Amino acid sequence: MENNRIDKLVKRKKKKKRWAILLAALLFLVGGAGIMASGFWGSIYQERDPLDEDLKEAIENKKNELGSDSLLTDDQFKEKRKKDGIFTVLLLGVDTDDAKVGRTDTMVVAIVDPKDDEISLVSIPRDMRVELIGRGEWGKINSAYAWGGINMTIATVEHFLEIPIDYYATVDFEGFKSLVDAIGGLEMNVEKDMTFWDRLSKQYVSLQAGQQTLDGTNALHYARYRGDAEGDFGRNRRQQQVIKAIIDQTIDLRNVTNMKEIIDALGDNVRTDIGFTKMVSMASSLKMSGSAVEPIEYKAKPANINGGSYVVIDDAELERLKEVLEDKLKN
Repeated sequence: MENNRIDKLVKRKKKKKRWAILLAALLFLVGGAGIMASGFWGSIYQERDPLDEDLKEAIENKKNELGSDSLLTDDQFKEKRKKDGIFTVLLLGVDTDDAKVGRTDTMVVAIVDPKDDEISLVSIPRDMRVELIGRGEWGKINSAYAWGGINMTIATVEHFLEIPIDYYATVDFEGFKSLVDAIGGLEMNVEKDMTFWDRLSKQYVSLQAGQQTLDGTNALHYARYRGDAEGDFGRNRRQQQVIKAIIDQTIDLRNVTNMKEIIDALGDNVRTDIGFTKMVSMASSLKMSGSAVEPIEYKAKPANINGGSYVVIDDAELERLKEVLEDKLKN
């Protein structure tokens, strides 16, 4: 497919809670404040467990099926990436009030380019049908977390998109809401009146159209709303609005006094394997704004397979997506 079609593609269905992307900004902006104690980072740092033998064998078998020019097998690319400093983070939104457990209803890969101050985001719907690495079967991508935790999830995402995943981070609902409240809410222009039943709070939610400050709970409602004719496509656009608002409205937090509130809001609600020293290094190299966040769009569609509801992407579109990601990583 021609490259000039990339910007014209309709944005694909993203996960149910795109709010997890805020972690991309948070990891760098908060770290860049220079006041985050290593003790706090230790409370959210969670190193990956060693790969079990079955998963390790499955990963090696899949790599053996790839060509030498794949980003997962190209040694020259690995060396170049170390020099360029570009890295990837798998962001997982956990549908619970505890980041250590729950389902991964949100899955976003962030490609971070400190050199050009850019973050590219590709979202993977929870129902995307993929090969589950280590299971020897196809299924919904979010089931990888249930079957094999973060290691199987990373392996599955790596081989679905054919790019390396350097780090992971998870955030739960409480982490999102607490962060928004800690920064004083989000200044948003709610684009329309919205009323819907929220299955989590088990109550009806109403938002009025117009410019206003949304607290954490209502910001989450706004990001999740899909009760209009646009469905997921409208929700995706609104989630982008929320993401950019969070980034833009936290830029000035580097020098403010409520950083402790932000840190306290995150302690029990975020987990990551980015070490403190690496975190500080990343933060100091990024000078980001909401306009630097670029969504990577692709086409996919719902499908019923053997009685199950999935999201599927055809082979040609998947190859196009892989090429876009490869270009971002090679820059």
